[in-house]
Amino acid sequence: MRTPKCLFVSFLVVASVASAADLTKEEKESITKQLRSIAYAVEVGDADTPVRLMPDAIVEASGGFDKLKEVTLAAYKLLQTKGVKIETFEIGSDLDVYHGENHDFLIVRETIILKLQGKRVEIKSFVLGVRRKEGGDWRFVEGEKLTRAEIGKFFSDFPDVTLPETKRKILDEKT
Repeated sequence: MRTPKCLFVSFLVVASVASAADLTKEEKESITKQLRSIAYAVEVGDADTPVRLMPDAIVEASGGFDKLKEVTLAAYKLLQTKGVKIETFEIGSDLDVYHGENHDFLIVRETIILKLQGKRVEIKSFVLGVRRKEGGDWRFVEGEKLTRAEIGKFFSDFPDVTLPETKRKILDEKT
């Protein structure tokens, strides 16, 4: 689901890039668990979990928790009406960590296979993770339709990095 756009003044800062080595084993496991809980929530129609795990700036710009939860539930109903089902959800092993002035950012590649209108569709995308520099929990937003400019509207310290390419491919015509 794509979150509503909001206009903010943005600027970029140069940031250092690190690898998943910046994360402890426990952090990696926690991130994987959180992302799987979001995928499961989508599958079962639970809007509370993904909204609770989104960055506060995005939740606020979307009208607040209750409004975003309502929009998310409506999106789930639309997906259900269209017969969309998640067949598989895979999280890539590469976790790219970037450091801004006020936030740490995480890019996690994902592969999702959906069943949609009698077709299997593979989506290769990413999830953007954000946490405050002083620590705290990671918050996530789906990256398939995100651009650097959109991210910069919410996080002015998002580093000058190239976002992963997103792709959709029809795998077959089977149901």
